Amino acid sequence: MRRTSEQALGEVDRRGLASEAGARLHRATSRGILKLGQKIDEETVARELHLSRSPLREALVELTAQGLLVFKRVLNEHGEAVEGPDTVIY
Repeated sequence: MRRTSEQALGEVDRRGLASEAGARLHRATSRGILKLGQKIDEETVARELHLSRSPLREALVELTAQGLLVFKRVLNEHGEAVEGPDTVIY
């Protein structure tokens, strides 16, 4: 099989994936699928959207910047940040 150059294949538009994920999450909030105060589980949402978590995280960051989501760091009983993903609350 002949190898193709990176230029010939082109680059996947990762921003497009993040934008689409953001649009779907926004629709889910407006349709009441995501409820106010609900935790968004990145792994579950990424699986449902058939995406890796990277473009989903980009979408979550963008929606947070728009004021539609709030990130809350998960803390243990001593007030220390816990290893693992932050909780995202709509």
